[in-house]
Amino acid sequence: MDAGMDAGYLTLSELTRLLGVQAATVDEWIQQLDLDIPGGPDGQPRFPQAVVSVFETVRNLRGQDRSYGTIQKVIGPRRTDRRDPLDEIFSPEQLLPALEKVNHLARDYAKATYRIGQLEERLRHLEESLNHERIAHRQTLEDLRNAKTRTRK
Repeated sequence: MDAGMDAGYLTLSELTRLLGVQAATVDEWIQQLDLDIPGGPDGQPRFPQAVVSVFETVRNLRGQDRSYGTIQKVIGPRRTDRRDPLDEIFSPEQLLPALEKVNHLARDYAKATYRIGQLEERLRHLEESLNHERIAHRQTLEDLRNAKTRTRK
């Protein structure tokens, strides 16, 4: 962590390293999702530890080609200058476990989708193999019929 940064906050480079994405990607997410990220004394964004789960959710959902509109519905309403009424209903301590669960479910969904793709590919190969077997079987039957017809003559 940079020496001048407050404890509990990450710099953009620390966040991108943690998420495994480029700084431009995080900047795009902030802009597209209209996220309220505080600036430090140097004007650079400071990311509270509490928003790491939000960015992990965004990363996972974007990795599944989810639209920003869909992601916005998952992470909650856009921030404005006035207080968000959800802040009075749900504390960050309540929302973070829910976001972690969404991240877990997104990972499980990605694994299941990948496995389904593998199974579909295996099924395609089996169907191709079965079709080749059918063709070979038909050819064998035709050859036997032809041989039987020749022996009768």
